[in-house]
Amino acid sequence: MATYLQGVTDYIPDYQPFQPDLNFYGNVMQTKQTQYDTNWQSLNNLYGQLYGADLTHDLNIKKKDELLKQIDFNLKRVSGLDLSLEQNVTQAMQVFKPFYEDKYLMKDMAYTKNWKNTYNSANALKNSQDEKQRKQWWGTGIQGLELRRQMFKDSDLEGTLNMSNAQYTPFVNAVQEYMDLAKKFNVGSVSQLPDQSGLYLVRKKNGELILPTLQNMFLAEYANRPDIQDMYRESAFVERMNYANQNASKYGGNKLEAEKQYIKEKYDWLKNYASDKNVKAQDDLSTTKSLQGNLEKDVNNGNVNPQQNNYGKSLEDLFAVNTTVADNAQKLNNQINDKQSTSAAQGYDEDILGDIELARLKVDAGFASVRAEQDIMKASGNYATLNQEIEYKANPVGLEFLRDKHARSRQRQAHTDRESEIDRANQAKMYQKAVDYNVKKGYWGFTKDGQLNTNPQSQGFNINLVTPDGTTAEEMSLDAANKYMRDQMISQNATEPVNNLMKFINNGVTSDSFTAAQLAQFVLKLNPSEPTAKRILKEGSKNYKPDIIKVWNQIWSGYKADPNKFTSEKVNSGQIYNVNNLMQSWTAQHSGSGLAQEYFKDQSMIKLDQLSRVDDAMNVVRNNNYDKIKNKFTQDLNYIVNNVKTKDPEAYKNINDAKIQQAVNLMMSKYALDSHGNTDEFKAMAPEVDAQISSILGFSVGKSTNQKAESKWYNYIVPLTTLPRILGDGRENVKDKASWVADVFDNSFEELAKDMNPESGLQTYPISGTQRSGNKVALAAETGTTLVAPGIAWDPGNQSASQMFSTILSTNWNQDKNKFRISTNGNKLPGSDDDWENTGVTQNEATAIVRELQGRLNSDPELKPFMVHATTMAMESTKLGSMKLTAPRDVIEKVIKGMSDGGDEKALKNKIDAIYQNGITFIAPKNIWDSNPLFSKQFPTPTEVLLRQGPIKYSDPAGNGKYTIEKTPGVGDYSGVGEFYEMMPDGSKNTHYKYFAVDVKSGREIEGKEQNMNSILNQAAAMNFEMFRRIHQTGDQKAISNAQQNFSAITNNPFWQYNK
Repeated sequence: MATYLQGVTDYIPDYQPFQPDLNFYGNVMQTKQTQYDTNWQSLNNLYGQLYGADLTHDLNIKKKDELLKQIDFNLKRVSGLDLSLEQNVTQAMQVFKPFYEDKYLMKDMAYTKNWKNTYNSANALKNSQDEKQRKQWWGTGIQGLELRRQMFKDSDLEGTLNMSNAQYTPFVNAVQEYMDLAKKFNVGSVSQLPDQSGLYLVRKKNGELILPTLQNMFLAEYANRPDIQDMYRESAFVERMNYANQNASKYGGNKLEAEKQYIKEKYDWLKNYASDKNVKAQDDLSTTKSLQGNLEKDVNNGNVNPQQNNYGKSLEDLFAVNTTVADNAQKLNNQINDKQSTSAAQGYDEDILGDIELARLKVDAGFASVRAEQDIMKASGNYATLNQEIEYKANPVGLEFLRDKHARSRQRQAHTDRESEIDRANQAKMYQKAVDYNVKKGYWGFTKDGQLNTNPQSQGFNINLVTPDGTTAEEMSLDAANKYMRDQMISQNATEPVNNLMKFINNGVTSDSFTAAQLAQFVLKLNPSEPTAKRILKEGSKNYKPDIIKVWNQIWSGYKADPNKFTSEKVNSGQIYNVNNLMQSWTAQHSGSGLAQEYFKDQSMIKLDQLSRVDDAMNVVRNNNYDKIKNKFTQDLNYIVNNVKTKDPEAYKNINDAKIQQAVNLMMSKYALDSHGNTDEFKAMAPEVDAQISSILGFSVGKSTNQKAESKWYNYIVPLTTLPRILGDGRENVKDKASWVADVFDNSFEELAKDMNPESGLQTYPISGTQRSGNKVALAAETGTTLVAPGIAWDPGNQSASQMFSTILSTNWNQDKNKFRISTNGNKLPGSDDDWENTGVTQNEATAIVRELQGRLNSDPELKPFMVHATTMAMESTKLGSMKLTAPRDVIEKVIKGMSDGGDEKALKNKIDAIYQNGITFIAPKNIWDSNPLFSKQFPTPTEVLLRQGPIKYSDPAGNGKYTIEKTPGVGDYSGVGEFYEMMPDGSKNTHYKYFAVDVKSGREIEGKEQNMNSILNQAAAMNFEMFRRIHQTGDQKAISNAQQNFSAITNNPFWQYNK
């Protein structure tokens, strides 16, 4: 447009066509495309993650499949939207919202992904190039992962939310870790202390010395090692879940119910285990404190012994171990038996299942602690014995003490031998005086062979002579005779040691020297079925120390009420020997205690060992007899069964060997156990046993005669079949009932009893002399004779006579004539009324003679030697015994004439002659004479019984010597020879011999002689040990070789050989 303003020109713009910025547009489009692609990729990735996600729970897997179908449909609806626009992306993301907002699905996805990664990493350890990593793999750890995934799968969906991710628990070799720890700190200990005998110094390295240290160290290591604790808990978890899986079928396929049952059972067991272990640990600790207190009390009271220092140190070590164990046990008990579950200890425990997770933790932790403790004890024992050393060397102080002791012993022995020599000389003079007097008077004489023929009633001077004529023997059945001999052996030899052993144990109980478990062992040895003791040792029981003490007190009261019955029962059963062995074991461990020292000093305990050897010998006879009876009855029963089968094979074809054996076993069980091997007692059980045998076999037996049975049972025993209609079944011949026990078995027994062949027939115990006549056994009385030396009060014969006189004068002889009798007719049972009346001496005359001798025994130097005799049986009764007086003739004449009113001098002389020649026999119940030393010696000792079977031979296992003891008639009662080997400086062997003969003048010293032989062997062992130490120090290889060749240990253990 034109303008008319002055100075202004017109402006006409230059028109340019539109030029778009393609770069700008390109960038914008690229941005949009990028946004689209990114959003699409995100949606695609999310879809892929959801589509390919691994899940574990079946419900989640099902839901996932359903949601993916729904997502596919919805994605098609939004597929045309511009994904570069955020609002469109947000709209598209809403398609996935039902999936990722489902907490169960998301938990499952995360859990399963973590589980797979953990599982693959754990399995990779197995083939790792790194050895340390390879050692972390273990099957139980892998199984734990698998079980946890299975638990996730089996849980309800809500329960899965509380499940933590699965973690692999690496394996830790706890035992090796403990061993390495001990090596790292070089745990070790050395001690050198005298042994119990004091003869040797015992150098010990490691072993029991370091157990307390190791256990304390390992327990502390376990407490500070979460990895080891986790491993044990994982093992417990796997065990629990395996049980649930394997037993789910019992609960309708419900694994949780099976797991709950496992928890209940194991928790109940753990409660008892933890409580019992705690009680036992506290009991062990308390007992150790008591033992320490007892030891301190002994020392303060001056009751000291060489073992106390060593024993005190061992108690200190034991106290350390017990303290550690007690602390650990109390911790476990507090963990398991807390306040929450205390009420449940009384019965069924529902509280533990109120919180299943807590229950799982408790049970797994409890079993982890139990197994960890077991491995700690194992590792401690392994390491302690790894470099264990025990070295013995002679103790110079002990050897010097031993030499001094032996020197003093030799001096005492020399003095004793001299006294014995003087005594024998005096006795020989007195004996010669008696010979001269009696020969001069014509009462004794000499045979053509120059043998002195004395009064037959005196039985010479053998201290132990079995009468051959059986006039004082009582006839009884073979089994009754064996029972009598066994009872007699027990009565004479077991009473004192059993009494002392029971007192030792009771003293240990009252002084709190035994733990509950130790006391329970004593109780079980005496009563194998005692429930409290069994519960303590096997099942456990709360507060059981008072319970087992109560049980012991009952046993102790029973013993005190009837010691003889108790002793008989426990020795016959062999239980008392087991109790003694247990006591020996305890005293060996507590040798420094006062109780152990008292036990060691008690010589009566040796009797139990000796008696056990005799018991073994008697058991051989008893077992052989049992086998013979069983075989014979089996043979006879087969004979009868074959007879029945011959009559009717079809009806009795079912009677096979098994049924016959069943009948035999029943018969032998009733005989041996219920009737204690006594045929008389067994016959009383016949009706009951007969019915049982007939029931097994299907038939009974009858007799073809009602008269006295024939000698051959099969001539009159008739099997009664169930088919009486069959001609010739045997019933037409039956006259009376028969018994499987009283006829068949009894005849089998009788036939064996009458068999005198020791290989095939029944045998009696080798205790008393016997005379056999069929099944009847005559026990021969054993008569002992001793010469009385007037004026020598310490003489054994003098003491026996003195006590005999006191007993006679204090006894009322006007009692039952069947039990109390005075006569000159010896021990014979009177056969008629006249025999009963004809005593040969009146009671007043007999007691007057005794009174005369008693008054002059140790005061009249002119009193001549005389004899007294003791006999173990009288008037054919094992319940009676007798003592006989063969008085000097001048004493008899003085008394008889002094009491006579004149009359027929010839009759008076005959009476005096009869009294002098036959002696005066005083018969009374055995208990009247029991305290008399001569009478008591007539019962054989255990060693004497063994010697009746044959020689006793003993060989020292270390080769220091040997000895043999045997019975030698004509030389003395017994003789023995010992070979004792002395090691010389060049290693050679020098043999020393020792002989002995035990005769009448020595008394029954055979046990002492055997102990003396053992003492010499012990002395030789100590001296040879010291010599070999010196040889070894010189390095003389030839001498060492010689010593090893001559004194190497014999491969056999020490043993007793009984010649048959």
